[in-house]
Amino acid sequence: MRSLVCIGFICLSISAAPALAQESVQVPPSAKKLNGEEIFKLYNGMRASFDNKQNKVSLTGEIFYDLDKKLMFGTYNWDNKDKGLFKGKAWVKGEQFCNKPQKGKETCTTVYLDGTTYYEVDSKGNVASVDTILGNPPPPPTSGKKMTADEVLAAVKGKRIFVTIFDFDKPVVADVKWDTKKKKSTGKFIMGGTKEGKANAAYVVKNDTICFPSDGKNNCYDYYATDNGFIEVNADGKVHGISTYQ
Repeated sequence: MRSLVCIGFICLSISAAPALAQESVQVPPSAKKLNGEEIFKLYNGMRASFDNKQNKVSLTGEIFYDLDKKLMFGTYNWDNKDKGLFKGKAWVKGEQFCNKPQKGKETCTTVYLDGTTYYEVDSKGNVASVDTILGNPPPPPTSGKKMTADEVLAAVKGKRIFVTIFDFDKPVVADVKWDTKKKKSTGKFIMGGTKEGKANAAYVVKNDTICFPSDGKNNCYDYYATDNGFIEVNADGKVHGISTYQ
């Protein structure tokens, strides 16, 4: 029998509920407790990585917040057994940050900030999540090997890939695979926390760049290798997207 289990802002249908209570994490003394106004200022327009601490198995991912529209969306990885995209609602209530996944209940936490790390603490005083602020958009790469088009196509072959795109009207997260025979990338996407659908983008190779005509103008990209994927940079030298192998 499968049941719906919600941890943080992720709700999954699984065969058995995970054992709760991961090894305890403490908020460092140097962290500052944020008030409601500070929480809104921090979260609104933020991109972050998250590491949920409410269960024994790993739940990590990347998330965008748009508190003006009370939205959140991103990617998740549940112990390398379940991965994908998610979205939900997010807002500030009084002196707390609150969120509600698509199929889950509202949860609210107190927020503590320490540099670029922030801690969400539940009503029992336990650290529910340890998150890190990321660039939105990130700066262009200053290191990492520049990849040839052939190297990119060899690297993506047969892999599932999470993609984050920064230079559209709204941020996009996608879960895709590249078909190097048909020369296209397919999967699904969420844009801005509101629009979602199937991803289906053809590509062509030009002068050792890879171009996606459906991206509109400035659609050819250079690729720089990372530890687990690559960064796409457009002709203006700005980061178009970040891809990670799953």
